[in-house]
Amino acid sequence: MKKSYSKKLSLLICGLLISPFNYAAESTPSNYYQDAHGNFIGYTHDQYNSIYEGYGASLFRDGWSGLMDADGNLKYAGYPEHTYISTTNTYYKSTDCSGAGYFSLSTDVLSYFEPFKTEVVTKKHNKYNQLTVQKKNTIASETKPANVLSFSTLNADGNLVCEKTPYAILKQKITALQESLQNNGGDDESDEYLSELYVELRYTKPSDVAEIVDSTDITNKYSWMGFKDYSGGSVSIFVKGIDYNAGIEFVDVLTPPPQPEELTYVRRSHDLSVRVQSNGSIGSASITQGPDIKISQLFAVKKSTGIYEVNIPETFLPKNRSVKNLQLQCSINVGAASLIPNANIGCYKLSNQNKIRVVTTLNENYYNSDFSLNIKY
Repeated sequence: MKKSYSKKLSLLICGLLISPFNYAAESTPSNYYQDAHGNFIGYTHDQYNSIYEGYGASLFRDGWSGLMDADGNLKYAGYPEHTYISTTNTYYKSTDCSGAGYFSLSTDVLSYFEPFKTEVVTKKHNKYNQLTVQKKNTIASETKPANVLSFSTLNADGNLVCEKTPYAILKQKITALQESLQNNGGDDESDEYLSELYVELRYTKPSDVAEIVDSTDITNKYSWMGFKDYSGGSVSIFVKGIDYNAGIEFVDVLTPPPQPEELTYVRRSHDLSVRVQSNGSIGSASITQGPDIKISQLFAVKKSTGIYEVNIPETFLPKNRSVKNLQLQCSINVGAASLIPNANIGCYKLSNQNKIRVVTTLNENYYNSDFSLNIKY
């Protein structure tokens, strides 16, 4: 249980901080993240809400750049995948905690530790320090322990306490036993015990470490940055004044709004032309678009002088529902050119009927005339 808790804590605090990539200047338009109340978190190069998709969001602000998870924890963008850097203890290859310091590396999968250079944050003497950490070689995990001999931790008073590592203690036991066997001889039991010590040595922790190469005090470097302390000097960082429980929102200022689709002219699916004689009989008809019409289905009726009704099959012109984009055109067919200026015609669909009424006049009086009718929709 303790081991599981340690791994979760290491994941939470793992690493944090300044990206080697050249990010766009903040003066240029950039997408950004905010909380549900509109409080600004930081700019981003994301083209969509990466947190919503389950990934870390890229973030940059005032020269700092890295990643942010759904809980608002800030981490270094190039942090080694599946790898945790625990800053709880600082390890040394000396026996007295002198010389270069190292942080423990651990992984939750069987993988290789690849070379990297990153940053983490720790607290020492009430100051928050950003430490540059690097690993130059590639070593497979679980093959051999890191040969670190001492480690330092902070006690309750904030002072460093130096202790021997399990690796150093086992090495001392092995060396002493080997000297004893060499001087006094050995037996099967001693040889077996020595073998057990070597097996135990192989699996001591940490299995690998990364070297600390630089340290920078960032206690007051970023006015918006908050720090959360853990036992042993480990730290996680976040943007202050943000209601993370209310949710993190992505604001897209770079993607232009979609342009409305340009309207097009209506494509007709029905087109019928009919020529009607003055006595009400059909002279001719032609269908350009739409269902076929039998001769017996299309007819006209002369209701009175100058008033006609043209019956259209219901398969072509429904009577009990409106027809979208219905277009009617009618014209008088006259023989004498002198009659044209004084002749008029009108046409319309009768309500709830598959009939078109046509009215023809001459000199403002009803007048029988040949006419043509065109129906489109």
